[in-house]
Amino acid sequence: MAVASLNYSARNIYGTVGFVTAFGLGLAAFLELTDVRFRHENDLEGILPARMLVGIPRLSTPREEHSRLIARYVECGAVAFAALLIFTGNLYVYYNG
Repeated sequence: MAVASLNYSARNIYGTVGFVTAFGLGLAAFLELTDVRFRHENDLEGILPARMLVGIPRLSTPREEHSRLIARYVECGAVAFAALLIFTGNLYVYYNG
């Protein structure tokens, strides 16, 4: 009895993970397709009859620059930590596996 309930439980988990993944991908695609913001000059080519002569530069406050710098450090730290975990796991498996 326990084995049958375990298989049913595993099937439920895989079905849930698959559904949530498909829902997330569908939602991301929907939001990307319905986004009306212009990010680059190429986005305006079909809309404006004339060429764009000037682009608006990104203007950031010192607080925004600082938060971007902190985010970049956190991101680099997370990548370094993940690489360290992968390396440590590989060494563990190599010597104990």
